[in-house]
Amino acid sequence: MDIENTDDEQSISKFLEHDSSVLDELESLYNLEDEYDIYLDSVEFSIAHYYCNKNSELKDDDITTALQNIKENYDSNIELFNDLEKDIIENLMDTIKKEPITHHEFKLVIDYILWSIENRSWMEDNQAYAKWVSYYCDAYTSEEEEDYKKEIKKKADEIGLSQEDIDTLLSKQESLK
Repeated sequence: MDIENTDDEQSISKFLEHDSSVLDELESLYNLEDEYDIYLDSVEFSIAHYYCNKNSELKDDDITTALQNIKENYDSNIELFNDLEKDIIENLMDTIKKEPITHHEFKLVIDYILWSIENRSWMEDNQAYAKWVSYYCDAYTSEEEEDYKKEIKKKADEIGLSQEDIDTLLSKQESLK
């Protein structure tokens, strides 16, 4: 389906389906990652690509702000968003055009990524999520990937994590599906 670039069609909300009472009861995507992986991957890839190719100074707080802005203003014209937000929205729009989801599910996708960012706060690195998602999505060069692995192993050793925990921290997308 070719989409004309009219102002009315420049918001992601135009591609979302109406909410249903069954899906409205869904409170989180936790343990439903496989069902929603194409949407989660779309957001994660956008962030990783942006961090690695456009702004290596990107902080987790910047990502959180961008995602919250998208969630709160997803019915706004895409031109009103910053570059990171546009990248996320454009990739999500492509995915949603192929595999539609509801407004509620869209918000849960954003909430899941926000939860994932918060879940890395223990690392005490203001780029912990940006670095992890870049590793996870294979956006790093070989050298950057090795540096990331060393950083994780060092941090894990400092706090006494087991080898199994380290392996989990360094698991990648392919091995999780």
